[in-house]
Parts: sequence; structure tokens; C-alpha cells
Amino acid sequence: MNKKRRLLISAAALLLTAAVLFGALSVFAFAAGPVMTYALFEEKLASFKENVYPNGSTYRDNIAEFRGIQCFGFANEISKYIFGTFATYSGAGKYLYSNNWEINRGSAALNNLHVGDVIRYRSSTSADHSVFVTGMDDEYVYVSDANNDHRNTVRHNAKITWTKLYDRIDRALESDSSYIGYVAHYKYWNDSPSDPSPSVTVSYNGNGAVTENEITGQRYRVTAPEGLKIRAGAGTDKQHITSMKYDETFIVPTGAQTAEADGYVWSQVVFGSYEGWSVISESDWCEPTGPVYGGTYYADGNGDIRLCSNGNVYTQTAGSEWTMPDAETFGLVYPDMIFKGWSDSADGAAMTADQLRQKYRTGTVVLYAVYEEVPAVPDEPDDPGDPSEPPADSLVIYYNVNGGEVGDIYIGDSYRVTAYDGLIIREAPGTSSKRVITMHCDSVFCVLPGDRVETGGYTWAPVRYGEYEGWSAVSDFCEMTGTVTESRYGKDDEGNLTVLSAGKVLFQIIDEQSSLLTAADTGISREGYEFAGWSETADGGAVTLAEITGKYDKGAVTLYAVWEELPEPGEPDDPEQPEGKTGDADGDGILSNLDVVLLFRYVSSGEGGLDEALMDVDADGELSNRDVTALFKMVCTQQ
Repeated sequence: MNKKRRLLISAAALLLTAAVLFGALSVFAFAAGPVMTYALFEEKLASFKENVYPNGSTYRDNIAEFRGIQCFGFANEISKYIFGTFATYSGAGKYLYSNNWEINRGSAALNNLHVGDVIRYRSSTSADHSVFVTGMDDEYVYVSDANNDHRNTVRHNAKITWTKLYDRIDRALESDSSYIGYVAHYKYWNDSPSDPSPSVTVSYNGNGAVTENEITGQRYRVTAPEGLKIRAGAGTDKQHITSMKYDETFIVPTGAQTAEADGYVWSQVVFGSYEGWSVISESDWCEPTGPVYGGTYYADGNGDIRLCSNGNVYTQTAGSEWTMPDAETFGLVYPDMIFKGWSDSADGAAMTADQLRQKYRTGTVVLYAVYEEVPAVPDEPDDPGDPSEPPADSLVIYYNVNGGEVGDIYIGDSYRVTAYDGLIIREAPGTSSKRVITMHCDSVFCVLPGDRVETGGYTWAPVRYGEYEGWSAVSDFCEMTGTVTESRYGKDDEGNLTVLSAGKVLFQIIDEQSSLLTAADTGISREGYEFAGWSETADGGAVTLAEITGKYDKGAVTLYAVWEELPEPGEPDDPEQPEGKTGDADGDGILSNLDVVLLFRYVSSGEGGLDEALMDVDADGELSNRDVTALFKMVCTQQ
């Protein structure tokens, strides 16, 4: 049986025997003692120094349990004042150990010395002394004690070197007494700060827009396996406040003072509830991991900067199984914007959850929503002078139906959300219906024409918000701002031009793989006329895509449909038209799959020597895969 175990067993037996013989059981409660934090310890120690025994005062040897052993009595009295329990107790001429304290003999106990510990050592060849630990650094242990001068004088912040303390505790072990040469440590310390947490706390910023926040400091991570100490000042001779463990993080506030001492750079630091000085110049001990932000976050959902959140609503803790939520979780859905993910900078690329965890081990990280703008469709496609801000670096084409008239169709009323916490769209009227989406404050939505429903004390109406449709309360939480109309193409002056499209397909962004739309693509037709292509003017000739892209690098171009009148029945064919049937590649007078194959081969490799005018099935002035597709559709239709 090792020495420490024998000591604990002997102490337990002695405690039980003394409790039975001398009625001391009530002195030592077997329940766990109150939890002690460093902040509470400092508060109670300061109160003891000010209100009970100031520095230089005389200790009154008036506690019956400790009468005649002044230093021992003082050390236990201060521990009782701070922790609520004596570290050790004197009864019937013996010292008894408290259940709330851990007693370890020998100098090895000094390796884990903590503020608040009580030490009893051999001070001379025959005398012993007790002290209460209030701090430590690399050279000294700072203590409070009494009767060091044999006149019961109280000392605070007295110091003794580690070397001397190790020697005097080991010297005490030469005595036969089991009640000297020990360190008493209070069991119920909780001096680990609440911050940092073992995982990343993520604050979500609305829409990744302009933020009004300041960098309040730099975060550091402890890289030393044995941890890193915080002291009361720069230099190794300052009081030891606390130790930070490996991988924990601390903060160097903006504007913190720095100093050079012992060949190192020291800085003011913050670690949870602790503040002090620590070395930051050695990469073996710590490393910077990123800035710390403070302030309130703002976002501009529709161009107006608004208060988005104070951080509490949009905060999550990113554990090991955590995955990033989508923007809809926070109501950050905006018309004409596609959510792509979250970034750790306002203008950065989207990150994955694993990338976030690898980059930030602990602490708080502000994430910004990353969006991709959907190309805007103009409200009035026939007015090329007022496009809805097409991409500046692209060629945008608007297809006009031969200069025909345009009429506005009433769609509904425009409303703006006035509720600061947003407005919910549900699947059906009533507060018990399933939520479709939440619209943030200042969002604009459309109230569709139709019947309204009174339920739950509110008026509900069918609404549309971007791609979402449902029901929402319109009697409160929002206000009407105008009407919503949609432009559609009508008939021309002759009354025989029809448009089957609502206008959205009459808008195209041209890239290297594009081809011009055909009349069939746009849903237009003209009785007695054949679509012949597109022109830059209402009365001009057809142009090819190559001519347009060669002339315009970017910007908006309006094209007008070109129509050619079909010959009346019985009239001879136009001599300028190519002989043969359009799409009849093999000249057998019948459209078949063989014609499709021959045209595909010619478009792909130029083999076959076909008449390009005859094979321009879509009549756009050039041969492409679109002609192959159009011919295939014609063959399938006649079968």
C-alpha cells in the first residue's frame, strides 16, 4: 500500500473515531461544499483583508478550536471565511481533516499548488508554521499568515521562495507527526472560465451586407502542451493569476498595452473572467487565430440598411455533428437572390461546415450569407431604353413582337412588411396552418386578387413572395404600397398578331453557346406569314447572331421579328427560294430520319455537300444543332 493511500485511510479512520468520541460529527458535513470560482475567491479575500484582519493588524487568538496555535488558527480562520469550512480542525489535542478538503503530504503536493490552499511546514528545527496561499509566480509563493514575528501580527502578500518551501515541507516529513508537511486543497473549485467554449459559436449576419461592427481584439490559441500562465503584470516576478490549458483561447484586446520583459513580449490579455498579462511573442506557447468582432450587425435586404439582429436570434453553437443551416432558417430569403452558403467575411466565398471547424477551433465566428443574383427580367420588355439593370458585362437581347402594342395586366397589390420580427406566410388561413416562409422586415410581397378570410382576429389573403405562394395576415404587420402589373404583348394594328408568352421568354442573355430564339420559342405567330428571323429595326432585314455579337460586345439590344408573306395557293414559287423541300437532305421528297442523320453529319463535320439555304429549318440564317432538333421534331410530327 502506497504512502498516500495509507495516509488517507488513517485520516478517514481518525475522523470517524473522533466524531464518535468527541461529538465532532456536526463540524464536518459530508455533503459537498459550495462551488468556488476565482472571482468569488478574490471578492472574499479582499473583504477579509479589509473587514476582518487588515495587513499589520494583530490576530486575536480567541477561537477555541485553535487557541494556542496562532498561525494554524489564522490559516484555518481565513479558509473558513472564504470557503465556509475549516481546512483542518483541532479537537481533543488532535488535528482532524475536513471532508471538503484534500490533504496531501510532501513537497510533491506543491506541483499542483492553487490559490486558497493551506500549507503547514517545519519553519525551524522544532517549530511549525501555517500559511494561506494567495498567489504565485515562477520564483515566489505569496501567502497570508499570522504570528510570523511571534507577536501575532497579520501579514498579507508575504512571500516565500519555492526552493525554501519545498525544503521546509520535506523537512516536516522527518517528524513523526502526520499533521505537518502537508498541503490542504479545497475540493470544489470551478475556476475554468465559461468562455471559451469547446466548440465554435457562430453568429449569422443577415444577407452578408454592410456591417457596422468593429474589431475589438485578436484571438490567440494556446499551443504549449503544459499550458500558458496569466500574471498580474509583465515579467516573471508578478503574481500568478491562472493557467490556461492547451488549445484554449484568449483575447488580446484592441489597444492593449504591451511590454518587453525577460526577452519576451508581454501583453494585456482576457481569458473568460480573468484579466492580466501573458507572453504572446512565442509561437511555441500561443498563436493568433483571427480577429474578435464587437458591435451590432446590420443588413440591407432591399437596398435600405436595417437592424437585422442583436446576435441572440442568429447564434448557434457548432458542435461536431453540426451542419450549416440554409438562409430560410433565419428568414433571410430575398427576391431575385439565390442563397449559396455562408462565409467568414462579408465578400468571401461560401464555406463548408468542415472548413469552418478546421479554421476555428473555439470561440465566436461571424458568418455572412453569400448570395448570387438572378438576372433581372425587365418589367417592360418592349422598352429597351429602361432595362431592369441587366449584367453590365453581358449582351442582353429583348425580343419585340414586330413592334406590336403592349398592355399592362393587373396582378395584385404590393405590400411592405412593417413588423420588425417579420411576417409569416402559411399554407392556409389561420395561425395553426403550416409555415411556408418568414418574410423579414421591409420585404415587399404581392397580395393576389381573390377572396379574403377572417380568422383568428385577422384578415388573411392569398399572397406571393418571390417563388413562394400561400396565405398571410394583411390586416396588421404590413402596409399597402401600390399595385402590381405585368406587361404582355398584344396584337398589331392589323389585329392578326398573337403572343402566347407572358414576356419572360422574350429576354435572353447571350453567351458563347447561345443561339437566337425562334418564333416558336417566343410563342408568336402571324397568320399568312412565315417567321424569317430577327432585325435590329422594325422594318429591317434579318441579321445573324454572329453579326450581332460582332457589333455589340455587351449591353442591351432589341430585336424585331421579320415576317415574310406566304404565297397564295396556286401561285408559282418564288424563284429566289431554293428548289426542293426544306429539310429534305437526300432529295427524295420525303422527310425521314435519314434526312436528320445527313443534316447532323453536315453540321458536325461539313460532310455531305448539302444546300444550306434548304437545310436552314429554323430560318435563323445559319446552320446549327437547332436545325437538327427542328428537323427531328418535324419528322416525328408527320409520323
